[in-house]
Amino acid sequence: EADDVLADRQFSRHTASVTNRLLTAMDGAGGKTSDIVWIAATNHPDQLDSAALRGGRFTVKVEFQLPDFGTVKVYVKKWIAQSSASFSEDATPTAMAQELVGLSIANINAVLQQAVDLAVDRFMMAPELRREGDENHCVTLNDLREAIIAISG
Repeated sequence: EADDVLADRQFSRHTASVTNRLLTAMDGAGGKTSDIVWIAATNHPDQLDSAALRGGRFTVKVEFQLPDFGTVKVYVKKWIAQSSASFSEDATPTAMAQELVGLSIANINAVLQQAVDLAVDRFMMAPELRREGDENHCVTLNDLREAIIAISG
């Protein structure tokens, strides 16, 4: 994770020493080190120190885009198929994907699991609402919306 060790030294004084040492090591100031591949991952490339992005340090940069609506819908559909949870009529893959688009797959997975947890909590807290065929035990779009807030803020 490059967010801490390669943070912009202008704004992150507590990591400046680590950033300096890492950049020095990358440049081979203590002697060129062969057979080393430097790989860094960040969710905030705009907050990295510009010296880390200078030519010769990380020559190949790969950006991963957030999934589009179609990809999210396919992911949700597969997730639902593998889940043992029940989903209400309003919680279709299309409706859920509309709520989840703009999130990473990791966050989508966390939100879906949180929505199931919320439905289970609701079911366990209200035994008087348990009726055969009732949707009180199902994951609803409202559960999903609450889970998005819980996971994404």
